Parts: sequence; C-alpha cells; structure tokens
Amino acid sequence: MFEQQYPFLHGKPELNGTIRSRNSDFYVEEYLGFQPSGQGEHLWLLVEKENENTQYVANQLAKLLGVQPKLASYSGKKDKYAVTRQWFSFPFPIKKSLPPAIEGPNFKALIITRHDKKLKTGTHKANRFEINVQCEALDEESELHLQHRVNAITQQGVPNYFGEQRFGHRFGNIEKALAMFANQIKVKDRNKRGMYLSAARSFLFNHIIAQRINQDMFKPLCGDVFMLNGSHSVFCADNIDDDLITRHQAHDIQITGPMWGEGELKTQGIPLELEKQLLKDEVMSDLIKGLENARLKQERRSLNLFIPNLSFSRYDHGFTLKFELPTGCFATSVLREIVNYTDASKNADFTQQ
Repeated sequence: MFEQQYPFLHGKPELNGTIRSRNSDFYVEEYLGFQPSGQGEHLWLLVEKENENTQYVANQLAKLLGVQPKLASYSGKKDKYAVTRQWFSFPFPIKKSLPPAIEGPNFKALIITRHDKKLKTGTHKANRFEINVQCEALDEESELHLQHRVNAITQQGVPNYFGEQRFGHRFGNIEKALAMFANQIKVKDRNKRGMYLSAARSFLFNHIIAQRINQDMFKPLCGDVFMLNGSHSVFCADNIDDDLITRHQAHDIQITGPMWGEGELKTQGIPLELEKQLLKDEVMSDLIKGLENARLKQERRSLNLFIPNLSFSRYDHGFTLKFELPTGCFATSVLREIVNYTDASKNADFTQQ
C-alpha cells in the first residue's frame, strides 16, 4: 500500500550494480568529533562488529562486563550485514580496573577507555562509509557517466530521504503507527513506540521531498524555512535575493521540510501550501494527527543532503564509493542517485562470506 518509487534529483542512474555481496563490501565507522576524556565512571568502547546487529552486541558486551543489558548505551544503530565500527558505553565504577581486552565471535573492542558522561543517542558527529559496488559492465563510457553523477552530487547534493530500513519490511512500521494512532493496538514497549513514531514522521518528510521534486520546487522559494549549515538554527525567507542564492549554492544554508508534531508550520506562501497538502490525504492526515496527539514537537530537517567529500575508485569487479554523512542521514540516499543497486543481503538464499 505504501511502497512507492521516490523521484530522483539527478534522473534515474544508468549503471546497475550489487552491494553487500560480502560483509567487507559495506564499511561504516562512527566519527565522534571529540576524544573521550580517559577519566570518569563510564566505560567507552570502540567496537568493530560483523554480521551482528547493534543491540545484540550491546547485550553481549554487557554480559562480558557483568553489567545489566538495559544500562548499555550507543549513539546509533549500525547495519548487520557490514563491517562497522561504533561506540558503546556502560556505567563502570572508577575502582574497577579497565579490562585489557573484550571480544566475542563477531566483535572486538578496538579502544577501551573512560569518560565522565554516558554515550547518548546521536552523540557522534558523522558516519564514514566505504562501499564496494559490484558492477561487471564498467567500461569507459560507464565510468564517464559515474564521474558525471559524482560531480553533480558534489555540487547539488541528493534528496535527504530517510532510508527504507526506517519503515520496516513492506512499510510495516507505518501500518503499526496507523493502528497505534487509531487505538487498534496498544504499544507498551517504549522502543517500539518510538520506532513507529519515527517511521510516521519520516514517511511524511519523504513525501514532502518527493512532491517538491515532482513539481520542480526542489530549490529556494519565497516562504521557505532555511537551516544554517552545522546547526539547527532556522529562519524563514520572505524574499529570495542573490545573497541567499549564493549562500545556498555554497551550502551555507539549506532548505528544510517539516518533521511533524505539535506547533505551527514555520513556512509561508507556496512552501506552506505544499506542506498543508498532506492534510488533504486521509492516510497522511491520520499520521499527522497521531503525531500531534503523541505530543511530539514540530521540528525541521534539511531537504537536501550535501556530500562534499564524495569520491570513487575502480577495482576489478566494480567501484568503491567513499563519503561521510552527518548523523541521522542514510547512505542509501546517496547510493540510489549513483547506481541502480541490488542488495545481496536481501536474497532468500543469502549467505555472508
């Protein structure tokens, strides 16, 4: 019911390829943006994992440390079918000596240190990706096409879509959100409730992006709300002048869309009317009302995702993409604008190598 093909900003790619044929083909590393202090009552670990999800590793680490699993903290969840490096933290009395090493069958702590605060969700500044794409027919013409796409994305960015994993299998999290909002199901688990609320907001946000691209409005408009790069400070522009266009092209400011909740929309004019169009759709309206009743606050998120450090290099059976994304953004939003990819990990007979 909810599945759809979101429009491309740079047109549908010509190249076809496969990702995640092996765990090592998809590498992700958290970048904190600071160094743990080395002192304090919280143990911080940089852990490399493979073929395991974040919560499972958190539980195993807690077991090895003799800590209750519910006390485990991490900044963000990372892919299972990948090689990932991410930070975990646990309360750990100062009188206890640091363990010399911590590892399990599919994970290993690379750094073990202390900090004076626990690790909170969204603490890390960015994620660094290195993704191998198998692409047998990468001839000279295809490589020129790839270089053109990378150049265009470096200059104009990509739509800041939430990835499909946010919505669950066949958009099941949206179905659950609607059922929860209609009091057809009761969700007592706080994590599941948060997951359904997040999916609902993300679905609405993606729809705004799609509408703006389809209507040739993926550009600064009078009445848009802009966000300063690197901050959450926003302002509404009632006039699009040369200075604002220059700042937008330099990625100093970014157009935003609503992350729905209580409160008035900050946009004016055409952008405001476009966002209000969601209220005319029955399903969208039910999601909006549910989010407002859940007392979430109205927020803004950038519609465009800029990747100034995007690069690629060829190898024998395809190419490797390297880039860095801010916390909360999805690598699939970049990949889909470069290559029509198939995710090998979703095959029914998939076995990691």
